[in-house]
Amino acid sequence: MRLVQVVATFLVVSFFVFFSHAFAAVTIQKPAFTLSLPDGWVEIPQDVLSAMRANLKRQAPSAKVPKYDYGFQLETSKNWMEYPYVLVQVSDTGRIPEHQLKSMPKIDLNETVKNQTAGLQSIMSNATLGKMQYDEAAHVVWIIVQIDVANAGKIQGLSGLIPTEKGIVQVHAYSTESNFQAYLPIFRQIITSTTVPPDLTYKPRWTDSIPLLSSIDWDQVAGKAIVGGVIGGLIALFVGLRRKKKRE
Repeated sequence: MRLVQVVATFLVVSFFVFFSHAFAAVTIQKPAFTLSLPDGWVEIPQDVLSAMRANLKRQAPSAKVPKYDYGFQLETSKNWMEYPYVLVQVSDTGRIPEHQLKSMPKIDLNETVKNQTAGLQSIMSNATLGKMQYDEAAHVVWIIVQIDVANAGKIQGLSGLIPTEKGIVQVHAYSTESNFQAYLPIFRQIITSTTVPPDLTYKPRWTDSIPLLSSIDWDQVAGKAIVGGVIGGLIALFVGLRRKKKRE
């Protein structure tokens, strides 16, 4: 029995040592948000993000390809945009009333995503969305996506939509399906660490409970946000086009 207790203690200690190392925070501060990355993650250069978006637009000229403002990935990856990686979008689409955020679990956006990604059928298929969940305490809308990507296989992603006083900060994290469960705690940590400046921090209002006062078509806004979460997982298509990182 004593041996069992020793082994159990060792496993618990090892678990916390591993995750304390994995979540050793490196603070990234941008004009519209601040987030914490695990030690060993780096920012993806803007020219790489632009090149990947341009490549995707050439592959699917009829599709509406969203812009990703920032990206982050493991420093040890051989190439830019290798899984796992995180993309961030900052949208000033207008403040979303909280009653609409609370209605997220009732909205099925699968048909919206299907329609808005019709031009990408040659490079992706079987895009499915999990049920959206709204964390009232943290003010985060969570959703898991899964897609089949040409030349990459099944990809899964976790998106956190963080409402602000001016719109949304969207944090999308991706990995291959086989590694998704291993990275899921890290993805959640990155998303929950994301904060916005005090003047943009979401503050519920008494008018949020009055639907007629809302000027935002949340179904449309949510559709665009989730489409951004789906399309962001397609970067693996360009395995032969990704730039190798410069080593010191």
